[in-house]
Amino acid sequence: MHRSAWTILIPLVFGFTSTAWAQQRLPDHRTISHVASGGGWKTVMTLVNLSSAAASVTVTFQDDTGLALTLPLVVTQAGASQSQVASEVTRVIAGLATLRIESEAPAASATLTGWADVISLGSFAGFAIFRQRGSDGRDSEGTAPLESTNVAALMVPYDNSDGFSTGIAIVNTGSARVSLVAIVRDEEGIVLGQYGVPMIARSHTAFVVGDRLPASVGRRGNIEVQFIGNTVATSTLTAIGLRFSPAGTFTSVPVVPVAVR
Repeated sequence: MHRSAWTILIPLVFGFTSTAWAQQRLPDHRTISHVASGGGWKTVMTLVNLSSAAASVTVTFQDDTGLALTLPLVVTQAGASQSQVASEVTRVIAGLATLRIESEAPAASATLTGWADVISLGSFAGFAIFRQRGSDGRDSEGTAPLESTNVAALMVPYDNSDGFSTGIAIVNTGSARVSLVAIVRDEEGIVLGQYGVPMIARSHTAFVVGDRLPASVGRRGNIEVQFIGNTVATSTLTAIGLRFSPAGTFTSVPVVPVAVR
């Protein structure tokens, strides 16, 4: 083939291929590991479009059993707020703009808990702040980052000494039931106990570790949560920790991805 023909053909071929790849790009699924609304709890989610181009984002809320979690929502975009009751929010966000989603069911209602799946083709950053208002009017807040993890294990430090207690929220975003094991270690890294944590598909669980993992009572150390069996290829594990003080206030604790030893 003559060189001039290649000059014409190459841009056509590679231009078509690049377009096809762009059209076939899979949506990005990222996770907010804990959402709480009602019974004194409020969650405020903030999403930022990091691109200079407009992009669509869908937020789906799911309950502890993996079903749709319907919440009272206030969605604020470009300074305008809209109230709705829904389990899903879809918006097109302008470049470098912000979307805010609030949920606060009545204080007298039961607390609705779950997690959020954030789906987009664009580049987004974000977080959720969940707040509890105590009977004395004081607020405590924790932060759940917008994260994307596909790891075999996660580790969270715990402190159940001197009146403190630690909670943990875990999400199985995969489409299959999984079995997890929680390994409790003390401050010297010595294993104190191991406990099974079964989770159905796309489910969420939150608990006080002293109640569910009794070897941690009265101690400090770390808890490693990992899959049992070869399920990590089809499942994604995310989590967040909470540290409660003797006064009943709390703060969030970062969770660290680790390699299985």
